[in-house]
Amino acid sequence: MLGRDAIEQSQLTDLSSLLAREAGFQFTQSGGRGSQSSAFLRGAASLQVLVLVDGVPMTKQDTTGAVSLEHIMLDQVDRIEIVRGNVSAIHGSGAVGGVIQVFTRQGQAGHTGYATVETGSLGTSRLSLGTQGKQGDFGYAVALGTLSTRGINASNLSQTQNANPDADGYRNDNHSVHLSYDLGPDHKVGLRSTHFNGRFDFDVPGSYSLPTDVHKGTTRIDSNTVYWSGKLNPVWTSRLNYAESKERNTTDTVGGYSYTTQAETRTRLLSWTHQVNLASWVLSAGVDHQTQGIDAGTDGVSELTRQRRADAVYGGLVYSQAAHSVQFNLRHDSVQGLAAKDAVYLGYGYDLNPQWKLIASHSTAFNVPPLGYLFDPYAGNPTLRPETATTDEVGVQWASGPHRLRTTLFDTRTKDLLLYDMSTWQFSNVSSVKNQGLETSYSGRLRDTDLQIGRASC
Repeated sequence: MLGRDAIEQSQLTDLSSLLAREAGFQFTQSGGRGSQSSAFLRGAASLQVLVLVDGVPMTKQDTTGAVSLEHIMLDQVDRIEIVRGNVSAIHGSGAVGGVIQVFTRQGQAGHTGYATVETGSLGTSRLSLGTQGKQGDFGYAVALGTLSTRGINASNLSQTQNANPDADGYRNDNHSVHLSYDLGPDHKVGLRSTHFNGRFDFDVPGSYSLPTDVHKGTTRIDSNTVYWSGKLNPVWTSRLNYAESKERNTTDTVGGYSYTTQAETRTRLLSWTHQVNLASWVLSAGVDHQTQGIDAGTDGVSELTRQRRADAVYGGLVYSQAAHSVQFNLRHDSVQGLAAKDAVYLGYGYDLNPQWKLIASHSTAFNVPPLGYLFDPYAGNPTLRPETATTDEVGVQWASGPHRLRTTLFDTRTKDLLLYDMSTWQFSNVSSVKNQGLETSYSGRLRDTDLQIGRASC
C-alpha cells in the first residue's frame, strides 16, 4: 500500500508517474504530458489491469479501453492499494493482471490545513491547498489543486513527419470533497465528490498532418458517491454504496483539416457488501448492479451511443489457523448482450516460521470488451467474446520488522484475447496467449530512509 506519507515523499504529481516506480509496472505514453498512457502489470495488457477510484471502475468504454491515469492528480489521493495477479473473482471484469485501488482524501480526528506552492522552469507551477478533520460526529476533507506547465516539444522532429514543433503544454485543475456523519457508534453516512480537468497539447505526425496544425485535448473526470456503512451486530459489518462517474474526452485540430472528436463514458454503480468476522474465519458477500454507457462522435455528429447493464453476485472466505491460511472467492457476472461468466480464486499460505512464508494460488478470470470494441462503426466487432484466463502462482515471502522481500512465479493462460487486427481494421479475438514471469520486490526502511526495489521478467 502507498499511503499519504509515501505519496508526499515521492514529490510526484500524477498517478501514472507514481505507479511507474512499482515492481512489475511498465508505462507507455503516446506523447507529452497529458497524452494517453497505458499501464502494463506483470506483462498483462492495459485492458487487463483494473483501476478503481473510490470503488468505481475507470476503464473507458471507447475504442481505447484505457484509463486516464495521467490526469489523476496525487493531491487528491489519500492512499493507493495494489494487488498483483489474477483477482477477477473478487473485483470482476478486467482484473487479469491486477487491481489498482485509489482512495481519495477523507476526514480524520482533529483539524489540519495545508498549502503547497511550487514553481519551476518551462513555466511550471503547482498550487495545492486543503483542510480536513472531524468535529463531533461530522467529518470533512476538502482539497483543491492546480498544475500547469508550458512543456516542451514532445516529438522528435528528425524521426517524425509533419509534427508541429511547438511546445506541448499541460494544465490540470482538480478538487475533492468528502463529508461524513456518524449516525451513532456503529453507523455512518457520507458523500464523496472528485473532479479532474486536464487540458493538453499534442502532436499528430504523419502524411495527413501539417507542421502548422494545432492539436489540443481535454479530459474531464467527475465522480460522485453516497454511502452508508455500519455494524449490524458485533461481528457483521455492511456497506451500501451508490456512485456515478463520468469521463469526457475531447480533441480539437485546427489547420489544414480541422475537426473535433468527443467521447463520454458513463458509469453508475450500486453495490451492497457484507463481512462477518469470526474467530478463525472471515466471510464476505456482495451484489453489484452497474450501468455502462458511451456517447462518441466527430464534429458534433454522434457515431456511437450505447448502454448496457452488468450485474454480479460474489462471496468469499478466509480461514487462518496456526501456520495455515486459506482464501476462497467465487463470483458470477451477467453482462447484457454477452454470455455470463464465473471466476474463482483459491489461495493457500503456510508459515515456515515467523519470518518465512510459502504461498500458492489458482484463479480464473474474464474480461468483457468495452462497448467501443463491440459497436464502434469503423473498428467495432459485435461478435467479440470476453477474454477468459487461468493463472497459477507459487512464491515465497520473508518479512522482518519494516523489511519485506517477496518472489512470485506466475503463469497466465488467456483465451480469446482482445486485440485490434490491422489486417481487418477491426477488433478480434486471439485464440490463445501465454504469459509467464518471475516478480521480485523488496520494501523496507533503514533509519530515516524508505527503500523499495522491484523487478519483473515476463
